[in-house]
Amino acid sequence: MELAERARWALGAALNRGDIDWQNWSHGASLLAGVLSLQNVQGLDAVALTRGLEVEVERLQRLPQRPPLQEVTGEQQLGLADLANVTSASLHFGAVATTFVGLVAGVERLSGEPLEDRERIHLVRIVRSNLATREVDRYLGAPREAAPDLPTEAGERLAALEERAVSQLAFIQPDQTYRGARVAFVGELIHAVMHAHAIRHLWSVEPAMTTRPLLRLAEQVSAHQRLCDLRATQQYDELSEPDSLEFLTVLGQGFDDPDKLHFLCAARVLWEAHGHPEHWEPILKRTLAALE
Repeated sequence: MELAERARWALGAALNRGDIDWQNWSHGASLLAGVLSLQNVQGLDAVALTRGLEVEVERLQRLPQRPPLQEVTGEQQLGLADLANVTSASLHFGAVATTFVGLVAGVERLSGEPLEDRERIHLVRIVRSNLATREVDRYLGAPREAAPDLPTEAGERLAALEERAVSQLAFIQPDQTYRGARVAFVGELIHAVMHAHAIRHLWSVEPAMTTRPLLRLAEQVSAHQRLCDLRATQQYDELSEPDSLEFLTVLGQGFDDPDKLHFLCAARVLWEAHGHPEHWEPILKRTLAALE
């Protein structure tokens, strides 16, 4: 299957249903992230990644049917730029929705074909499902503001935020209850990397679409610093880290969490874009070891 054909296959599978909610969006997201990574791998790495994509399609197909969201006026007319502007209005679930939109934009470009009307409607409903989810304080009171020392030029700003998002992974801790609140330490920190990766794909399609998402990413990375500064009770013992960041090495033994595939794809793209910085590799390997 040619790459453009594989991209069209992935879009069709990820946007085949209108009942995928905020709890299950990650299967389609990992599928889209994986297809975007296929263009940069070959040999056994490509075989392992392709099998990972097929697993996620199977998981999507096995999800139980749910009542779909009702159609709203004008949802067929919403383009990717409109959706990126809407999703980036909120922080956590907005970042999740922006991530999905950015991945769709990248894969649509790779396929060389526009979304079908039915696929566009299903994309809008996945976005709506995420944005309708009640926001809670996932950042333990951290202020919603960007760090003042970020570059002003958009491309440099994105690169700086990618560096900070990866650096924060050094502070991952097991998800746990902290002062009465359930905090998803790992889930929060990996989502900034995945968010940044999706914005990079939005940028490749149309830089103007990244203006508002970059604002939210800056706030997200800043808020995550509160989680990094905590000294929570539960810490990871020794983790069994992969020997490399190759798809065959990481995925060869199978995986349960779709975020493992998605994060690996995102991490590798950023790692390669930044010139394979040596200090990133142990942080990324440790994070992958914390994902099932």
